[in-house]
Amino acid sequence: MTDKIEFLKKHKISLWVDNINRSFLSDGSLQRYIDNLHITGLTSNPTIFEKAILANKAYDTSFEILLKKGYNEEEILESLMVEDIQLACDSLNKIYEESNRRDGYVSMEISPLFSFDSEKIIKESLRLYEKVGRKNLMIKIPATESGIKALEELIYSGVNINMTLIFSPFIYERTALSYIRGVEKRIADGFSEHPYSVASFFISRIDTAVDQKIEYLRETNHISKDEANKLKGQIAISTALMAYEKYLNLFFTDKFMKLSMSGAKEQRIVWASTSSKNPSYRASKYIEELTLADTINTAPIDTIESFYSSGLINEVNIYERISYAKYLLTLLSKFNISMEDILKNLQKDGIEKFIYSHNKLLGVIGDKINRSKNMTEKTNKIMPENHDITEEIKRLNESNFLKSLWEKETSIFKKEQEHQKIIRNSLGWLDIPFKMYSKIKEIEDFTNSIKEEGYKYAVLLGMG
Repeated sequence: MTDKIEFLKKHKISLWVDNINRSFLSDGSLQRYIDNLHITGLTSNPTIFEKAILANKAYDTSFEILLKKGYNEEEILESLMVEDIQLACDSLNKIYEESNRRDGYVSMEISPLFSFDSEKIIKESLRLYEKVGRKNLMIKIPATESGIKALEELIYSGVNINMTLIFSPFIYERTALSYIRGVEKRIADGFSEHPYSVASFFISRIDTAVDQKIEYLRETNHISKDEANKLKGQIAISTALMAYEKYLNLFFTDKFMKLSMSGAKEQRIVWASTSSKNPSYRASKYIEELTLADTINTAPIDTIESFYSSGLINEVNIYERISYAKYLLTLLSKFNISMEDILKNLQKDGIEKFIYSHNKLLGVIGDKINRSKNMTEKTNKIMPENHDITEEIKRLNESNFLKSLWEKETSIFKKEQEHQKIIRNSLGWLDIPFKMYSKIKEIEDFTNSIKEEGYKYAVLLGMG
């Protein structure tokens, strides 16, 4: 693991976590990943937030506060996301400062509903950038025609941008050129500092789509088994290498060197969607193949851990790899598989999935709002909001309720013997801390012993 971290540092390669949730941010997990796994950034998207908010009760308190403020579904969703993003930005701020603003970023995606409207993309990006109020925030916008057009204006306006849902080297090149134009305009107008930008190139979904077509051709005898085996699982990496070649030709030139002397930084590529979708592929296959100098890999934490535990970094000369990638893509073209159509459809599908996740979240939040309102109405029927409870408190004091409770006097609840027996058996929680106090060392010894044996997880089975 140490060797891999040294390799990443030597070649200026960053590892970002493609995940976010409230527990992950508040229980120390992110800091442990920063300290132990060389994590230097974090990405999010609507699907990640969907999974986080639906499966995590850590958001409930914030939800109730926002509901009492009268927020609607959109406002609640945005506020929950902003809280998470701010926490993550604060955790990574030290890395941001120490890396001279080259790393330590957290990405937050604009609503996917704006994907095809450049004016709304610009307006929404500026609003969110100001609302989050963190200098190591990146606003994610899709690399649609509208997004690429908006990028130049947003860079000129000083907003850090993560261009996302890039599948095509051609689209990547257009994205990079839009970024460069934005920086050139800032330099021409006398700005000395410039925002940072990355381009997120999605990987594994390409193989998923192409492999299906190759398998169909093999089954119908339109491609030999040897040719199919040569191509399957290789086209995503080959496509990524075409984008990387463009990156080298755009940012490691005399032209961009002049811009960098005025404070501009290259728009690094983020290799995204790098967890293997095909179970027959190595779990960290795409990270291993794309540990390329001056780039970023973003992946779920389990994929990153797989990389560290068993990953094999491809250290073949990059120009030899690019040459072989061109050979594979040429071979693929002989079988009438249109990469242009595949890559265009992948972006379209990606936007649709994000819209689905966004709308699903709004629906769930709407349901929670309705349930909360119904509960409030029921509570008000039982005890009206302005109900005076003075008499109830007086009655409890006169009956010595607390003293009777500690003495496990069941008659304060029920008079019937059969009920009192059940209640008596349910009051052990009152003094269990005192009974267990003498067993603290025994519990700690047991905990340490199972940790030493390699156990990492425990399942707590509770009743009722």
